[in-house]
Amino acid sequence: MKEKNTLNKLREQERGVRRNLIMDAAERVFATKPFDKVSMSEIAEEAGMATSSITPISPIRSPSSSRLHSEMPLRSLKSSIGLYKKMSH
Repeated sequence: MKEKNTLNKLREQERGVRRNLIMDAAERVFATKPFDKVSMSEIAEEAGMATSSITPISPIRSPSSSRLHSEMPLRSLKSSIGLYKKMSH
């Protein structure tokens, strides 16, 4: 049972790392052009992944470039809140 928990934790960590790679790539692509001109394949290429590998790991269940674009401020806010909590302790 312990091995199964360890594998689940590793999968979750990998999912988090891949999610961050996707979001970082999306931020770089969106910095160069409007969101309605960005495709998921461009984001995938920037992340160094196949488009098909982005779909199941994307921050939103039905990924699109506009949904990723709308996710970025929330990601930034969560990061700021986490930083504030660290500073206040």
